[in-house]
Amino acid sequence: MRKKGLQASVASFTAVIDACAKSGDVPRAEHWLEQMLQDGLEPTVVTFGAMIDACAKAGNLARAEFWHEKMIGCGIAPNA
Repeated sequence: MRKKGLQASVASFTAVIDACAKSGDVPRAEHWLEQMLQDGLEPTVVTFGAMIDACAKAGNLARAEFWHEKMIGCGIAPNA
């Protein structure tokens, strides 16, 4: 998308993070969440949920807790 000069949306970043979550690829999911933040986009509860899911599927509960706390720190209430 960037090569074509297009700006990704929160929904598109969240979809990519969710795809990473489904394969348990935490580093790649974190890369995309960090890229989203660098682009000035605000993650939603769904975005954070996908990130937490990636950590949980990889068995990295400490990292899941990190992202849960980050979500709360951003003023986003959990929805589950």
